[in-house]
Amino acid sequence: MSRKNMTVVGMLVCLLFAAVPAMAQSSTPEPAPEVPLLTASTELFAEANFLVNVRSGPSTKYTVLGKVHIGDALDISGRLANNTWLRVNFNGHEGWVSANLFAVNGELGTAPEAEAGPNAELRQSATQTVVTKLNTIVVIPRGNTNLRTTPTTDADVLVIVPFNTELTVTGRTANNNWVRVTFNDQTGWISAGVLFFAQGNIANAPIIDENGNVVEPTSQPAPQPTSAPSA
Repeated sequence: MSRKNMTVVGMLVCLLFAAVPAMAQSSTPEPAPEVPLLTASTELFAEANFLVNVRSGPSTKYTVLGKVHIGDALDISGRLANNTWLRVNFNGHEGWVSANLFAVNGELGTAPEAEAGPNAELRQSATQTVVTKLNTIVVIPRGNTNLRTTPTTDADVLVIVPFNTELTVTGRTANNNWVRVTFNDQTGWISAGVLFFAQGNIANAPIIDENGNVVEPTSQPAPQPTSAPSA
């Protein structure tokens, strides 16, 4: 190959390598799809001025159903008497928003006065969460354990609960010797003597009689559960 031809080939190679990064730099990422704004279907609606929580009831004490973005418009279906909270249609569900975070379009006085509906749910405070956890009784079988139809070793076995399975107690016998639990959608009884009580106090569980009814505990302290390894 002549020197002239070698020079031409070298120039072509240089141009090729120079074009590769330029091509890579020219590619741009796809833009994120825009979320369409919520739109109202009536003449009375509230338009969000901020990113706002929609709650299940007219207070910050209620649970959050979701959020609306700036520019979202929600139909107003009701209001508190003092107009501080608005009941709105949020994706087909009843929701509540704080009025001072929205621009109201239409005559707010035409909306009926309303209160929290049946689906409104209060948030649990930190204290309530702790109390709920303390009142939950969790037991763990010390070995593979029979789940029986009634609290006796003569009862039929519904299923064998594997060792180290966490179970929530939903009831107990008056003498605390048996506890009622649910495993694999089957509710039955396990002898307390073969269980490790991982959380809670058995005394907090309701007493269940032989007919499956809840009975009131007596003022006398219940005896401690006895061991029943044959269950």
